[in-house]
Amino acid sequence: MCIRDRAYLNTHYTFHDVFFANANDGWAVGSRSHLPNVWGQVIFHTTNGGQTWASQYELAPPAGTTFSTLRLDSVQFLDALHGWAVGGLSQVIKTDDGGEHWTRAALSCGVYPCRANMFAVAFADDQHGWIVGEGAFRTSDGGAHWPHQDMPMRGWIQDVQFLDEGDGWLATTWGEMWFTVNGGERWRKLTGESGFALRGLHLLDRQHGWFVGDGGTILKLATERWPVQEEVLLPFLKR
Repeated sequence: MCIRDRAYLNTHYTFHDVFFANANDGWAVGSRSHLPNVWGQVIFHTTNGGQTWASQYELAPPAGTTFSTLRLDSVQFLDALHGWAVGGLSQVIKTDDGGEHWTRAALSCGVYPCRANMFAVAFADDQHGWIVGEGAFRTSDGGAHWPHQDMPMRGWIQDVQFLDEGDGWLATTWGEMWFTVNGGERWRKLTGESGFALRGLHLLDRQHGWFVGDGGTILKLATERWPVQEEVLLPFLKR
């Protein structure tokens, strides 16, 4: 594999995720270093397939901050106009105009203010989405409301993907892999654990996908029938 084109913006920026809505429109999200151990949010945007990138959104930590995880870890767009980004300190922001303007959505994790870090966002369609990290939140009304979901997984949820409203997968820092076929009402744990924290996943369809994580872990899922270790039926509990 040969990397043909590279774009270096600034060593003060650290990007954690990238998403393209089409061949031209893409967004990279992450953090900007203000001081050692003090980070702010940043979003860069391209309209020409990555040939050039421009800063579209920045949020600095409050003045006097000596330590901050105010960063963005995940971004997803439903089309070239509508997108979501999530990150540290329960930061959830959305745009309806391609990132020209970003507004914050509120999460409730049982304490105020909510300081839980969010690591991933996944929408199956324009109404049904999940935000996961140090907790899990689900919307069925396009992000107007995000009720907290009690989950059976150990550790933090590092990544989530939904192929449609019903079929979804999770990966955790305990090396666990879970899936649902009914929108999260029932979660099933796949047999076996990686032994290392899992950081990312990508499913091609219901039987084929990949999980990756620490220790050089790369796990392939390719089966007609999932090996299930345990099954948990959950009510949707709101906080």
